[in-house]
Amino acid sequence: MSGMEDDDPLYWLMAEAVQQLGLSADPQAVTDRVRRLQTGLPAADEFSVFLTWLGRCRLVHKLDQLQRPSDSRTRWFVPDLLAVFDYHGTELPVLIEVKTTPFDNNMLSWPASYRERIGRYAGILGLTSARLSCRSSRSFESRVTRP
Repeated sequence: MSGMEDDDPLYWLMAEAVQQLGLSADPQAVTDRVRRLQTGLPAADEFSVFLTWLGRCRLVHKLDQLQRPSDSRTRWFVPDLLAVFDYHGTELPVLIEVKTTPFDNNMLSWPASYRERIGRYAGILGLTSARLSCRSSRSFESRVTRP
């Protein structure tokens, strides 16, 4: 290990993620790819690329945010991504809404009505929705809700 990795919090985050997920990916290679992404991609695009690098994601589809009729937004909210993961040999489709916060702010606000609208959308499709926050590719947390 080089001295640079000793002081690199992103490297350690990637190393921990790779280990916890039981992946064979090289943490330094993942870290280098994430750093290249930090040049300005939208958060949902950045996160979708990150998902594919972890090796268990079989499909990431960016969902169109043009939702019609416009008053449907009071009942349903279309999230950012549809992803399909390999979960112990089973294909698991998941809806993902990606939100960003400043790196120094650990708070992400998810009003109940917002969560309910995403949950209703997931429910009519019979899917799981995952709430994710991605802070400048440096950390993320998830909460999984099932219909």
